[in-house]
Amino acid sequence: MKIAIASTGLGHIYRGVEAWADDTAATLYQKGIDVTLFKGGGKPEHPYEVVVSCYQRDLPKTHRLIKFFSYLSGWRYYMGLPYHVEQFTFALNVIRHLRKGFDIVHTQDPQLAILLQRFKRFGLIKAEVILAHGTEEDNTLLAKIKYLQQIAPFHLDQVREAGIAKDTWFCAPNFIDTRMFKPRSKNKMRELFDLPQDAFIILQAAAIKRHHKRIDFAIDCIAKLKATIDVPLLFVVVGGREDDTDDVIEYGKKMLGDSVRFYVNLPRENMPGLYAASDLFMLTSLMEMLGIVFLEAMACGVPAVGSNHPVQQWVIGSGGDSIDMTDQDAVVNILKRYMTDQTYMADKQKNALAWVKEHFAKDVVIAQYIEKYTGILSGKHNV
Repeated sequence: MKIAIASTGLGHIYRGVEAWADDTAATLYQKGIDVTLFKGGGKPEHPYEVVVSCYQRDLPKTHRLIKFFSYLSGWRYYMGLPYHVEQFTFALNVIRHLRKGFDIVHTQDPQLAILLQRFKRFGLIKAEVILAHGTEEDNTLLAKIKYLQQIAPFHLDQVREAGIAKDTWFCAPNFIDTRMFKPRSKNKMRELFDLPQDAFIILQAAAIKRHHKRIDFAIDCIAKLKATIDVPLLFVVVGGREDDTDDVIEYGKKMLGDSVRFYVNLPRENMPGLYAASDLFMLTSLMEMLGIVFLEAMACGVPAVGSNHPVQQWVIGSGGDSIDMTDQDAVVNILKRYMTDQTYMADKQKNALAWVKEHFAKDVVIAQYIEKYTGILSGKHNV
């Protein structure tokens, strides 16, 4: 069984999609699976990695190409958006590698999955293609996919209710490496990041923007909380840069002053320590396809607070709280409870780690992946 994990953004973009590809390939390799990780940027850092040339979404030449094709209805052939161009050019260049006997291609890049399926129909590659659905695609696109992995039961239920589900579609979540993300000495981690030892630290890890991640809403909630307590409080926000990041940072400093700290594009290897330095994790987006950051925090023994969307309720489980994330008072009240009720905090800390190990640890989930690969290659449906 020869497996390809493909990620057009890995090496130059920092999102959950890229982290999934990196972790999946590494874990399959550790399990002795013949795996190659094809990534669209950076340099090969491991013996199983191959960098595939592509027009990366942020490059000037990519935007020039889009402008040129805009006169020719470029959206019709994957030239309408920077991410589409990246996937299209990656697909063209990865063919020569995939012709070397690969059986499965597993990716979270939706247009790439569709293109590779088409290449298979044309006889250019023999590999079956699995799209792990992590980018909120609509049903029109999903209906084109033969092998679809939904990463939460709610999403699989939704497509079944819509009447588009196929017997080759299945559910298997993203996973977390509990040997990388694990409890550490809080005092030592705070010293490492130069964080105050006496403060209650609330961490939010998300793209630093207003839309979807709602960092401005989080700032408003923390400002309201700060006005009602007499305890040192620090709100830490870590995430990738977006178009409005500078405006959000300026707003945060205006509202919270020295009680907020931003880390922009912090390398992923620093995240376990930053989680462990925190008392509580919060994500104010109303919906996530899964929310790997919840799992990362909880694996470090940090309780999580998120929205009451069914996916977040499932992911957080007993390791935190799912609340109405549109209600500032509800957010403030639950944060205050964690700050003042030590018994409640201790129970949630213990539950957080146990929940992740039981349901989302990499060995548990990778076993599901391998089972699906085997089922697909054996020709079985209902994989």
